[in-house]
Amino acid sequence: MSEKVFGGKINRIVKQRCEEHKEFFDQKLITIIMFEPPSREKNPQKISQYEAAVVSTNQKVKTFEFIGCQVNRYQLPGNTEPNEFAQLIEQAVNNPQSIGIIVQNPLPSPDLAEELHNIPPKLDIDGVNLLHPIFKASATSEAVARLVESFASPSDKVAVVGSRGFVGQGIVKLLKEKEITVIELDIAQGNTKEDIRQGLLNANLVVSATGQPNLITKDFLKAEHKLVVDTGFIPQSEGQPPLGDVAKDAYDIPQRITPVPGGVGPIQMAVLLERIMRMAQIQIQSWDYNRDIVPLIQNLEL
Repeated sequence: MSEKVFGGKINRIVKQRCEEHKEFFDQKLITIIMFEPPSREKNPQKISQYEAAVVSTNQKVKTFEFIGCQVNRYQLPGNTEPNEFAQLIEQAVNNPQSIGIIVQNPLPSPDLAEELHNIPPKLDIDGVNLLHPIFKASATSEAVARLVESFASPSDKVAVVGSRGFVGQGIVKLLKEKEITVIELDIAQGNTKEDIRQGLLNANLVVSATGQPNLITKDFLKAEHKLVVDTGFIPQSEGQPPLGDVAKDAYDIPQRITPVPGGVGPIQMAVLLERIMRMAQIQIQSWDYNRDIVPLIQNLEL
């Protein structure tokens, strides 16, 4: 049976390290902006991405309120004009209490993406700007890459499905910087489902960052996979659990897997906490799976 890698353990450890610094963040401001889908959007998969952004925003609000921040959250209409978006960003930038600005994907218009450059690096804690001088990728990308590094040996190959997407690009970039061999797979670069399946079977570890429900089925995975990381989070109708990129009936095949929900999401929150501490010039120990989590698992097994 596969070991489920829950992110909550990492999240709790990071929260404990941040707790003593709560006083510093009293009345500091985090702004989170998300969008409603445009009225013309009829694709259920695209609409689910906007629904996932709401869930992610709720998690971020709880995370930042935990350390004492005030969180202003905005859900803008899908027909928001770039100048309206720019004014909201400017308002947050000019607030002397601002310590972070987060803009949730997806954006309903490419024109809105141009306004992200108006977020200064000191407030861009989620790394939405690809040329960020401190954070080389998004918090989600960093969370996944650090987890993969914990299990990858020098001779391993890591298959990244969705390598052309915002999160996937960041994962590939960070893994390559650690000299980890990456197999890049994406329908956007012409790969078929069979190409993706073969790529995964040729890898030792797997990351899927597509947001396409049940893309990775049982025949894509093997018992030799050391770790499968599923970044997908696709909300379903009320009362139904969210889906990931990996089909639920494939969970027991690899040695380890991050479940949906409860896998990558809490680790992303832990990374955001570490980042906000860093931007505030507060030193805390960064989480490390082998140092912090493996001993906990071993103690439970004794």
